[in-house]
Amino acid sequence: MSTIPSWAVKPDFCQKVFLEVKADPEAHAQQVCIDSKDAYLIGRNKQTCDFSVPDKSASRVHACIAYKHKAGLQVPVLKDLGSVHGTFINNERVEKGSEVDLQNGDEVMIGVAVTSFKLVIQDPISELAAERPTTVLPPQSHPEDSGQESEGENARTSIERDKGLIAADHRLASKI
Repeated sequence: MSTIPSWAVKPDFCQKVFLEVKADPEAHAQQVCIDSKDAYLIGRNKQTCDFSVPDKSASRVHACIAYKHKAGLQVPVLKDLGSVHGTFINNERVEKGSEVDLQNGDEVMIGVAVTSFKLVIQDPISELAAERPTTVLPPQSHPEDSGQESEGENARTSIERDKGLIAADHRLASKI
């Protein structure tokens, strides 16, 4: 029997999805990209699992994070694979054998192990928008509405005036 759900699909979206893995609460999190295949196994078995949890409370193949088509989107889903000591999302136990949609920032715990996994979804479009400063332009007035000259008309008037002054200067200079 395969441990990867039959509905699992390889993601094809432009978001980057990571798991921040912490070996214990004091450890520095290691960020691992999880958007290159349809499913990732978590458990005690180092040969079978993508993420190894070296704790007796973790089943050999404990849980799976896979992508599922839902309402036109590909959603990361956690599936408990019949674990004895439980799988937890944000400190709430996932029912044995059930699936739960994962959200950005969700923390997954396996049994009573101190290893934790935090889902991080990065949307490059949102990140670019957040990095760009927003420039607010003042509303433009139209000269026909206010009876005033526009900046372009002011510039043309100024150029014509300058041409007249230059011509007058040339006439004066030629008389000297």
